[in-house]
Amino acid sequence: MKPRTALISGIDVGGSTFAWWLSHYGFEPALVERAIVPRAGGCMIDFWRIGYEVVEKMAAISELRALGYVIDEVRLVDRDAAA
Repeated sequence: MKPRTALISGIDVGGSTFAWWLSHYGFEPALVERAIVPRAGGCMIDFWRIGYEVVEKMAAISELRALGYVIDEVRLVDRDAAA
């Protein structure tokens, strides 16, 4: 049987995660990236709730926490909220 393959353009968080899931389900993903070097930074605030749920399903939450990606609390406050 010929292996199922997939080409993913972009080795960012989304592309890498998608490749992981495709591999998990029997695909052979190939990732391509236009950038010469990986991005040096990022914004952790983008990674909350659903991001943690996905990482837990990937059984990688302990590795993530070991790297220090822990957010204890997020508050959404509008300008009219009492101080």
